[in-house]
Amino acid sequence: MPNQLNHPATKLLALLTVASLLWLRNTTTTIEWVAPEPIDYPTTTQPLYENQPLPALTRNVHASQAVPLPDGRIAVFWFGGTKEGHRDVQIYRQILKDGQPQGEPEPILSADQLADRLGIYVKNLGNPVPFYHNGQLHLFVVSVALGGWATAQVSHLVSDDLGDHWHNARQPILSPFFNQSTLVRTTPRVTREGFIVPAYFEQGRINPMWLHFDDHGQFLYSETLPVEGLQPAVAPSSAGEADLLIRPLQTGPVLHIESDGHGEIERPESVNPPQNPKSAVAVLPLNDQEWLMAHNPGKRRDSLVVSHTRDGGESWQPLKIIVREDGERFSYPSLTVDDDGVFHLFYTHKRERIQYVRFNWAGLTE
Repeated sequence: MPNQLNHPATKLLALLTVASLLWLRNTTTTIEWVAPEPIDYPTTTQPLYENQPLPALTRNVHASQAVPLPDGRIAVFWFGGTKEGHRDVQIYRQILKDGQPQGEPEPILSADQLADRLGIYVKNLGNPVPFYHNGQLHLFVVSVALGGWATAQVSHLVSDDLGDHWHNARQPILSPFFNQSTLVRTTPRVTREGFIVPAYFEQGRINPMWLHFDDHGQFLYSETLPVEGLQPAVAPSSAGEADLLIRPLQTGPVLHIESDGHGEIERPESVNPPQNPKSAVAVLPLNDQEWLMAHNPGKRRDSLVVSHTRDGGESWQPLKIIVREDGERFSYPSLTVDDDGVFHLFYTHKRERIQYVRFNWAGLTE
């Protein structure tokens, strides 16, 4: 039998893997995060708590992500099709106003449409991440040409009319390894130079990444973090620093990292770190030290809760069980807030639909 280690293809694969890992070496880039405006949530109003399914046009849906629009509406995006990874998966958009869906969900992007825009082959689509910045709505989408999610790429589209039309499709160069193995999931955050899209790398090792963009949405560079984990959710502070809540690789506590913006990171202690079944979390900063987090609280994805911290993650208090049903799966939450202090939570309900929960502070804590 010939020695497979001497095969040219094997040598090429090894060389590209090493090149990719060297490219993705840990960096010490200085980042000055810009904290969101503190959220004014009235605590004495009448409780508001509404729970409804969004219309589903496909058998399987997953990975919703929402963005408030400047006209007061909420846009939520997800992928749906016969099943995850299938050729017929498309990206869908649903517009909501005052808590009500405005019409049916609209398919806005298929694999074939993205392939035509990019001029390359695209087999299927995954996680969409919308972000409104500097007068434009950005949409980042996971796309796959060959294999599965471990060979995924990030595609970037832009809209000047809040998502009715999309243009300028491109793929940032993130890795020499065929530009593969990078995925996105969580909300981008503003920096002094523009914004950062949190990402994660899945080839040879699993690390959170930062994708840096300037104020006009042009890709600048990427960097990796010297920790292992998936889908980092970011809570910036007014000091230019940030806390990261990261999906762990094994069932256990949510990984909490403090970043000073100069490449130094710490793992702060928590008296009761939220447990996590290797599942995505959503973090919403209310101010520098106060955050909400939507997450699966135990060893399985059969319940979803919203927890609260007032001390930057040193301690957590579960506020509301959103859903719980033994043996089922509720996952991939997205959490945002509008200008009236009303919160909007979306999550995957049994892979059958996207569930929408709308509440104010009184409704969350009653």
